[in-house]
Parts: sequence; structure tokens; C-alpha cells
Amino acid sequence: MPQDQVFVKLDFANAFNTLHRDIMLQEVHSIIPELYAFTHQAYAAESMLQFGQHVVRSQMGPQQGDPMGPLLFCLPLQPALRSLDSSFRLGYLDDLSLGGGLEEIQHDLTIIDDLDTTLGLRLNRHKCEYYSEAERTEVAFSDFQRVDRESLLLLGAPIFKGRALDAVLQDHSNALGQAIQDMSSLQAQSALILLRSCFGAAKLTFVLRSAPYWDDLFMERMDNQLRCGLEQILNVDVQWKHVYLPIRDGS
Repeated sequence: MPQDQVFVKLDFANAFNTLHRDIMLQEVHSIIPELYAFTHQAYAAESMLQFGQHVVRSQMGPQQGDPMGPLLFCLPLQPALRSLDSSFRLGYLDDLSLGGGLEEIQHDLTIIDDLDTTLGLRLNRHKCEYYSEAERTEVAFSDFQRVDRESLLLLGAPIFKGRALDAVLQDHSNALGQAIQDMSSLQAQSALILLRSCFGAAKLTFVLRSAPYWDDLFMERMDNQLRCGLEQILNVDVQWKHVYLPIRDGS
């Protein structure tokens, strides 16, 4: 990355609970009018949430548990993302990442700062991060945390080999070891189902699909952990050559 370019990761403070509902309804009416009547019925009036003797008025953002919540959050944010100048713009719900020249990033951060008044979204600057070859002293990056190349994460996946990837794989290795120890006391079939679907298996699959994990020592360690664990759970000496076969061939 050239010296004058910057990569930033932005974090909004309590994003889903601060979005203005009137803007949210307006965007639904403009972009997906066929959903407006249903959305208006759900969000035009405040919700009364009761906890014991206390009543909390739900007036901001999508309601927790609403299947349309992610859509309703993203619709008002999309026009702002399209107005940015950065050559790299990536948004997944309330996780925004920008990359490009210094002037472009500073301009875009000004636009995002203004979302506090237009949408109700305010940057939590102490949790925002930036990566640059040189330390940035500009006001736009005040309170941002500077991270190095080996610590960069994008949507939870390490971008490069280094400390971040080692830490993620170490956590999964520890979780796997504890899971195998706990599962060995269960019935074999139940233990296999739990081991396959739980204990961070989905997160590990995500990391393996998105991070440069090849030739990492932790992968060999986890492979040995899984082999020994399965033999312990099944109480058999597994023929590992058969494991690589498809299920239809008896694997």
C-alpha cells in the first residue's frame, strides 16, 4: 500500500438502537414501496416494553429480533456509502471499512461524522482503527487506534499472516480441545453431531475460507487434536484413509 494511503475500520456506537425511524421509513417508501405499509404498521408508533414495574419506550432503530431489521438498517445507510470517494468501500451492516488516499479518507470521515445528525449514527472513535505506513496526526483520525499489518482483521477474518491469525486459531484450538474433553463423556452419536455443528465450527469455517491459513502450525495442531479426539469419542482406531472419501462411499 503506498505511503499516502490509509485503511480505516469504523465502529458506530450502539448503531441499531440509534437509527432514526422516520428516515428508515422514508427509505423503505422510496426504495421498496411494496413493504411500506407493513413497515409503517410496525414502526410508525413507539413500542411499549415492560420490565416489571418499568416501561421502556422503543422509539429508535429496528426492533431486536425483527427479521427485517438488517434490511431496515442498511437502506438509510446505503445512499451515504454511495456518496463516499474512497476507492475501497465495504459495508456489512454497521461494520464499515474504507481504503484510499489520505484526502479521500478525510473527506469521507467528514461525511460519516455528519450521520450523527442525519441518521442518528455516531462513530465510537475509541473503537475505530486505521492502518497506515506512517502515523497519522490529522484531526480526522483523532482517538483512532493504529494497528499494524499483522493485527489487521476484516469482518473478523485476519487479512495477513501474523499475530491476528495466530490468536484466532489459538482460540479455536483451545475451544476444540475443551469440547473434545467434554464430549468424550457423551454418547458417540450425540458427541459427533455437537462437535460438527457447535463450539465455533461455523466461525472456523469462515476463517478458513477467508484468511491465509496455509502452512500454519496451528492447523496441523488442530488436525491432530481432531483426530485424537474422534478416536477417543468413538473408542476406535479410525482408518483415516477412509475419512477422505465422500459419505456415499462409506466415509
